[in-house]
Amino acid sequence: MGGNLKEKLMSRKFWIAVATAVFIVLSDGLGLNVDKDIYWKLVILAISYIFGESAVDIARTKALQQGELPTTIKELQKAIKAARQEIKAFKKFIKTKVTPTMAISKSADFHNFDAPH
Repeated sequence: MGGNLKEKLMSRKFWIAVATAVFIVLSDGLGLNVDKDIYWKLVILAISYIFGESAVDIARTKALQQGELPTTIKELQKAIKAARQEIKAFKKFIKTKVTPTMAISKSADFHNFDAPH
């Protein structure tokens, strides 16, 4: 268990969650006047990162179990290209004006969005 705990403490997802919790406590608890747009964008970004990394971890584990990891340079390049397209779409999504209700309704599928409602 000691190795597993050390692994979890070294996790970027864990530290993003801790930093976000500290940010929320400092901004809400201490009454810092953080702009609500920036506040929600940072919180949504952190949550999206954690969910995204979790999805990647799950996919990687499944692929390892089924022996489906890219085995050739061409397959790896194709996977990298797809990942870059996902990142580009996510950056475009984050740059739009996002409110908490929009984030909840669009967080599941940020590829198919128009102008903010």
